[in-house]
Amino acid sequence: MSELKLILRLVLLAFFTVVARGSREAGLVLAVLTAAGILAAKALDSPTVFMRTDDLISIYVQFTIAWVLGTTVRGWRLRVVALEDRAARSEQVLAAERARLARELHDVVSHSLSVMLVQAGAARAHLDTRPDIARACLHSIDAVGRRAWSEMRALLRLVRQGDAGSVEWPWPADLSDLESVIQPMRDAGLGVELIVTGRPRRLPRAVDQCAIRVVREALTNVLRHAGPVQTRVTVGYGGEHLAVTVTNPAGRSGIGPPGDGGEGLRDMRERVEALGGRFSVASRDGRFSVDVALPTRLP
Repeated sequence: MSELKLILRLVLLAFFTVVARGSREAGLVLAVLTAAGILAAKALDSPTVFMRTDDLISIYVQFTIAWVLGTTVRGWRLRVVALEDRAARSEQVLAAERARLARELHDVVSHSLSVMLVQAGAARAHLDTRPDIARACLHSIDAVGRRAWSEMRALLRLVRQGDAGSVEWPWPADLSDLESVIQPMRDAGLGVELIVTGRPRRLPRAVDQCAIRVVREALTNVLRHAGPVQTRVTVGYGGEHLAVTVTNPAGRSGIGPPGDGGEGLRDMRERVEALGGRFSVASRDGRFSVDVALPTRLP
């Protein structure tokens, strides 16, 4: 009798474990098989104390309790797993949002300060001899500062609202604003040649914004590291990809070898690869180039 009770407890423990840890279907199948097995044992066994009707009811009650407890534990376990998954996804979303904010902050501050510092230096150099040039530099500093302030306010709204998709960046909006991006760089002394190939057309907004921000960041890097040199910006409209290339003579200090990991290069790479595009940099024959290929269609 004691051996039968021990076996029953072990079976109950196994039953509870399967119900609590396994799938709902496995628990149901095991419950049906267990009930059928007890009935078969009752039918095959000669009347004993163990297999009396009241004992049979007791066994079913015990298995029912094990089923209820196992189902409850399984529900708790699944809820804990769901909460952990939700927390992990939330952390991923927060990390992505922090990275986006860092890129936008770097984009606004780095570009604007680079142009303003160059213009301030030019104004100081011509203040006594060419006040007209100094005045033009001050006007450029004022325009760039106003644009930077407008973008910074949009960035602050994004932080307060916590929704990246709800913020419309005032400038630059898309490739139609390309000249507006290039002109302040020209005003700062950078010689920029713009070449557009293919037939310009409407692109997904994310692609448009990524392309123009790559151009702006690349030109900012040129101004910061190579100075006022002749630079070529090529925008090519293809069937499946938009190609953007910025090429300039290597700078005095250079911006490092490909993959050097500078903030500007890393931000550009993250922007491009987030859209499924390709990003590469190369330094050869005394020239440095940034090459980007963006898909013209997004999923």
